[in-house]
Amino acid sequence: MLTTLLLTLLPMLTLSHPLTHGQPSPFKKLTPYPGKISVFNNCPQDFNLWSIPNPDSSTPITLPAGYVYIEHPRTGPNNTGGISIKITSSSADTLAAPHTQLEYTLADNKVWYDISFIDCVKKTVAGEPSDGSECPGHGEGVQVVGGGKCEMLACQGGEYCPEEAYFEPEGGYKPISPNKACGVEEGVAFELCAGLRDWDI
Repeated sequence: MLTTLLLTLLPMLTLSHPLTHGQPSPFKKLTPYPGKISVFNNCPQDFNLWSIPNPDSSTPITLPAGYVYIEHPRTGPNNTGGISIKITSSSADTLAAPHTQLEYTLADNKVWYDISFIDCVKKTVAGEPSDGSECPGHGEGVQVVGGGKCEMLACQGGEYCPEEAYFEPEGGYKPISPNKACGVEEGVAFELCAGLRDWDI
């Protein structure tokens, strides 16, 4: 049973609208909280979470196993720039540690979202990205979904999936960029260890 950890006080919401996506999900259905950005920790371990930029970002939030972090969609300082929700192991107290990221940006009443493993990806001897097995929450797969008819991005456990997530800056300048957009009111949900959940949310 997932419990909810809130950045601000929010009522529990009843969610019933179905999701449709551009591709079938390898995981069970995940329904976002409308109008919110959420991170579901379906892993058996706790994580530390930073939402950057944030005036008080020196101390992370603890995201316990089985809990959900929720925040209101926002912009960076002076209403510019995007937000990066960075997730590390619970033993890491700085962002020098390997971290998985949910990145989002607001523009024209839409929220653009993506998954980034740039700061945790394993590399080959030649320095090329190889897989995300050392990225927090990715060992059992991750997914990010937008509400309504918005598209999803998903990576199965530890795999190298450059069409679904960033493994190098700017996606290595490849023609396909692994990001999606959705109306702000639809909400966006990111799930860690998505492969461990065997029921729909």
